Amino acid sequence: ILKFIKKIGVFGIIISSILILFTIANWSFVTYSNYFVLKKNVNILILGDSHTKYALNDSILKNYCNFSDDADSYFYSYLKLKEIKEKNNQIDTLLLSFSEHNIDENIESQWLLNSSQLHSRLRYYYPLLEVNELKLLLSQKPEDLFTNLFSQILNPIYFLFICQSVYGGYAPLEHNYLEVEIPNQK
Repeated sequence: ILKFIKKIGVFGIIISSILILFTIANWSFVTYSNYFVLKKNVNILILGDSHTKYALNDSILKNYCNFSDDADSYFYSYLKLKEIKEKNNQIDTLLLSFSEHNIDENIESQWLLNSSQLHSRLRYYYPLLEVNELKLLLSQKPEDLFTNLFSQILNPIYFLFICQSVYGGYAPLEHNYLEVEIPNQK
């Protein structure tokens, strides 16, 4: 039994070491990459949820950069803001999407503390988390925080193929809600 416990302990240490190594590598990859470095003429940053993602085209608006994403809670907007501001001193204006649903407690449980949302977001956002953010997630969803450590192992591959779009950006609407809603009103 002692030999079995020893082997389990060694296996746990190896797995933990690998996860720590990948976390440090991912942090270095994001920290020293140019994903959050904007053009020098960009001084206005757009963050928020789908409202700004689909509404504000930063390729038309001069000096703007849109990092909005679908169902982006203020938690993730804050993480992006910290990273972008650290690498871009020229940012002097922030346009942050706000609707009453952004501060609704139910939305927080759907957008931030929902297990499937955490799984899809943490693989990209682990490198941006600092002690206070880790404490928050640890106090609210400790199981999800630890189980989703494995999802970030492929993080560098996501960045190589998808680049910064994993953190949001303008996207045109692919459909017209008005055409759908007019028949529904009749």
